[in-house]
Amino acid sequence: MGFQIKRVEEKDATVYELKGVIDELADFGPIQNGPKVTVLDFDGIERVNSYGVKKWLRTVKDLAARGPVRYRRCPTALVEQINMVSALYEAATIESFYMPFRCQCQEDEIHKLVKTAEATAPGFIEGLSAKYPCDRCDRKLEFADDESIYFEFLEA
Repeated sequence: MGFQIKRVEEKDATVYELKGVIDELADFGPIQNGPKVTVLDFDGIERVNSYGVKKWLRTVKDLAARGPVRYRRCPTALVEQINMVSALYEAATIESFYMPFRCQCQEDEIHKLVKTAEATAPGFIEGLSAKYPCDRCDRKLEFADDESIYFEFLEA
């Protein structure tokens, strides 16, 4: 699948729902600032490569120079990129993101969406191991990454 953008108007924001792959072929051109907050909803993003990060960074810096930008529903692959390229989170506010978990009963990683305001609450990260039950077997899910690295962007 290529890269697709769908524009959705909300009361206080213009939301751009992004789908596909952020790579050298991704065209961010249709994304424009308006009088509202610009929200980039990454829920449909499958993966991102280094060329895509470069294009994304150029776009978000341009958008941020003209008005507020928020990221919504960032998949784990984007969180990893955000942690490596600080300018990606310095230019925008992260509204929500997915966290990776695993369970003994299945091989696939399980992703849980969390709002940044919830994730920055005292004790949230320390209590991750007991927070989410598996939908299949009801065991507690284990966080599938290094908490000190994965949540680094929250400290900015």
